Amino acid sequence: MRLDKKGGARVLVSASLAPAGWTETVETSRADRAPRRIADGPDAIGRGVTGRNQRQAQGPPVARHTLPPFLYAGFRDILRNPQKKLPMGVILAVGAVHSSFRPGICWPDGSAPGGILPPRATKKEPTVTQAASDEQTPHLYDEEGDLLMEADQRADRVILLPSGDTRQASPDRDRIRIQWGQHLLADLLTGRYRAFVCGVNIEDNSHGIVRQVIEMTATSQWTAKAVTSYARMFSESVAVHAVGDREPYILKYDLDSLLILALLRPKGRAHFTLDDLARGFATVVKMLRGRRDRLPVATVSFIGAKSNRLEGPDGAEPSFESVLRVMFEAGYRGDVYPSLVMWELAPTGVFASYPFPESLDRMRQGGF
Repeated sequence: MRLDKKGGARVLVSASLAPAGWTETVETSRADRAPRRIADGPDAIGRGVTGRNQRQAQGPPVARHTLPPFLYAGFRDILRNPQKKLPMGVILAVGAVHSSFRPGICWPDGSAPGGILPPRATKKEPTVTQAASDEQTPHLYDEEGDLLMEADQRADRVILLPSGDTRQASPDRDRIRIQWGQHLLADLLTGRYRAFVCGVNIEDNSHGIVRQVIEMTATSQWTAKAVTSYARMFSESVAVHAVGDREPYILKYDLDSLLILALLRPKGRAHFTLDDLARGFATVVKMLRGRRDRLPVATVSFIGAKSNRLEGPDGAEPSFESVLRVMFEAGYRGDVYPSLVMWELAPTGVFASYPFPESLDRMRQGGF
C-alpha cells in the first residue's frame, strides 16, 4: 500500500497480513532530502515526533514493528490532523494496538533515533533457577485460591511477622502466645482451655465477655445477673472484713468444664489501670502455679473492652505492648486473644508472641 503526502515523505508498506511479514521503508523528503521520522505506532503518537533527523549519515531508519495499512494511516492522520474526526472503528483499533505493544524505530546499527523510545522490553522466559523457586513456593489454598484470597486495602487483616529462631526450643514457658485470627468463644467452648481470665464489676456485666461465656457453656449454672450479684456480695464483704487489702481481687466462677478467673474491678472506679492488671495477674499466676488441672489458660487483652475499660496513666487506653509487658512481668505465660478491633491494624505488622524481637527496640532507637 502507498501512502503519499504532497511535499512530505512516502511510506511503502507491504501488503501481507502476517504481522511478522510487515516491512516498511522511509524515504527522504523531496524538499531537503533529509531523513524524516514518520509516525510509527504509539511511541510516535505519545511524543509527537516530526522534523529533521540529525543522523543523516547512517541512512534511513528501519522499523522494528509495523502495522496493518489502515492502522498505519490512522496513526498518520492523528498526527497530521489532530482535530480531524476519524471513523470509530479506526479509533478503537488504534487504541487496542496502542495498549498491546510499543513498536519502535531503529537505525541500521541497532541504535534508536533521538526522541524515539525503544520498544518495550518483552517478558523473559523464567530461568531454571526461577522455575525451581516457583515450584518450591508453598500454596495456601487449592486451585486458584491463592490469587482469589489476596487481600485488598479494604479488607480487615493483620500482617503477621516472623520472629525468633525456630531451631531453638525449651520446655520452659518463656513467652506469651498471641492468638491472632482465632475466635475466643469457639476455642473456650470446644475445651481448648481449662481456665480463662477476664474482668467483672459489681454493677453490670451483661455487655461483657463473661456473659457470653457462661450463657454458651452447656455445663454452666451461672447467669449474668448471678455473676454481678456474687461480685457485689464479695465486694461488700471485703469492705467489712478485709479493709486495707490491695485490690483487685480474683473471683472464681466454676463452670465445670471451664474455670473463670475474674479480676474484680475496684469499687468506685469505672475502669481498670495497668497497676490493677499487674497485681491481678500476679495473683492469677499464684493460683495457676502447680495446678496442671487449670492449664492451658487464656485471657482477654483488655483492649477495646466495653464493660471493664482499661486506662493508662494519661487517661487513654494503653498500647497492646504495654498490656503484654505487664502480664509478662507478672509471670503470666498463657495465651492472649486480641480484641476484634485489633484485626484491622494493617499495614502495621504484628508478632505472634511476646516478648517482641529486639529489632523493634533497635528501630525505635534509630537503628535497623
